[in-house]
Amino acid sequence: MVFFAACTSRQDEKKLILKTFGDYRRFTALRQGRKAVQCIDAASVQYYADLLPLILYADSATVRSLSYDKGIIVFAVRHTTPVAEVQQLNGKTLFEKLVKMGLVNSDQEEWQKRYHLSVRMADDHNAEVEFLDTAGKAGVAFRFVKENDLWKLNIPSGLRFMPADVWSMLEEQSGLSRTELVAALVESLTGTRDTASVWQPMVLQR
Repeated sequence: MVFFAACTSRQDEKKLILKTFGDYRRFTALRQGRKAVQCIDAASVQYYADLLPLILYADSATVRSLSYDKGIIVFAVRHTTPVAEVQQLNGKTLFEKLVKMGLVNSDQEEWQKRYHLSVRMADDHNAEVEFLDTAGKAGVAFRFVKENDLWKLNIPSGLRFMPADVWSMLEEQSGLSRTELVAALVESLTGTRDTASVWQPMVLQR
């Protein structure tokens, strides 16, 4: 009976994890930032908080060295947001803003066609959701953490599956230079192509 109860409890926890993930994917697809942020863990909020100094102060050399996931956020926020507004943001509100901009999104239909989800419980407070293909091979996996009795998604855990140099891959595929590529990406997000300022810090440090 004890073993059966433990198995049942684990199955219930897995359902709650998948519900959190489903809510996150739905809210990001709908660009509902305030609802989506309720699905992520404290470490994810801190990840976005750590981007704010880069958005405000990073020079062109630093920005050029950033990974794709960080670089595109720096470029897009610099191009669309007044400095006074950026200075008022924190990790939570930056994430909400990015969701509303469409920079945090998941193509649910495409993923559901290609993968099915599998939940692995590490312990009562840590789990992992894997995207398994038809051969049972994991393409991407996200960690989930239980905080205040609620399962939360850890976004940085999924970023480890991103290729090390996405920028070079995109440059090779598109035939564009990094500057041209950034201009095209920012234009696709904002509708304008005046991107010279995104390479410069929003605020000069003294």
